[in-house]
Amino acid sequence: MEKNKYLECLAYMGIGGAHPGGLLATKYVLNEVSIPRGLNILDVGCGTGQTAAFLEKQYEANVTALDNHEMMVEKALKRKEQEQLTINVVNGNVEALPFADDSFDMVISESVLAFTNVSKAISEICRVLKDDGIFYCIEMVLEKSSKELNQITDFYGMEKIFKEEEWVSLLQNAGFKMTNSKTFEYDIHQITVDDAPEFQLSESVDDAHVDTLLEHDYLTKQFQKELGFRIFHCKL
Repeated sequence: MEKNKYLECLAYMGIGGAHPGGLLATKYVLNEVSIPRGLNILDVGCGTGQTAAFLEKQYEANVTALDNHEMMVEKALKRKEQEQLTINVVNGNVEALPFADDSFDMVISESVLAFTNVSKAISEICRVLKDDGIFYCIEMVLEKSSKELNQITDFYGMEKIFKEEEWVSLLQNAGFKMTNSKTFEYDIHQITVDDAPEFQLSESVDDAHVDTLLEHDYLTKQFQKELGFRIFHCKL
């Protein structure tokens, strides 16, 4: 199976907070939700473990961080060791989660589902959530159609870019009874050093990965009117 060059770029460059809005958006979402101490939380597509680490430190949560890229798993484990965390880091696929039914109080997914078989991934998230469990995700949405959007789907390896209402339908069809969606706008001056995207560069980063990151930046600007993102807050 051909590897996704964008996801490979994120892994080799060790980019934490690559999802729209970065860690600032994560904090915004979590501030909107009352999170008791000690919840069992699954961070799907955890990357370098930035969000997982924040959850443990800020909320004393029992966090499981899952990613299907070995390099990201290694970097999440390195963070766990350096920051003396107790996070359970797992190499696994969101389309076939290696957990029992009703395992988690909350699941978080930040710019992950669009790169998967979405129906399978959402179904698995429902399965591992407890009754009344909470799921939130940040995902790209189609704001305005364009004949040139194949540049986006080809670059990111996505089958489709979903409209907001299509995401809502997918989530509700999977079993979520409550689904709210929000936009998130912020001033760049709000971003602190702690909130900024971070890099854990691998020794083997080459020019191709840099080129991929530059192409990502270019496409983001080129299609800024056609593409946006939403924060979806769901409950079983």
